[in-house]
Amino acid sequence: MIGDLTGDRAPGRASVPSMNNHTLCRVRAAVKTATRLMAFAAVFSLVLAATPRAAAHADGPAVTQTAFHVAMQAYDHRDFDVAFTALLPLAEAGDPRAQRV
Repeated sequence: MIGDLTGDRAPGRASVPSMNNHTLCRVRAAVKTATRLMAFAAVFSLVLAATPRAAAHADGPAVTQTAFHVAMQAYDHRDFDVAFTALLPLAEAGDPRAQRV
């Protein structure tokens, strides 16, 4: 209000609140997480598309082996969020390889 009276702001223009550091960090973390999830989805879909047709008939093992290899590649590249996202369902399903990582 005082700014309106003293002429600090142009008439008809609303002030835009600036983001504080906490909000900015949360936005950056959300963007980073979304980017990692999109990268994981892209790699996972490419690996599934490259799976040989003969292995596709054995639905369970081929998909499990592919997901495990994608997870291990992410783990080797120190992308632990993606590796954890891929390994957790395998470990819960009883895959001993995923349970050891």
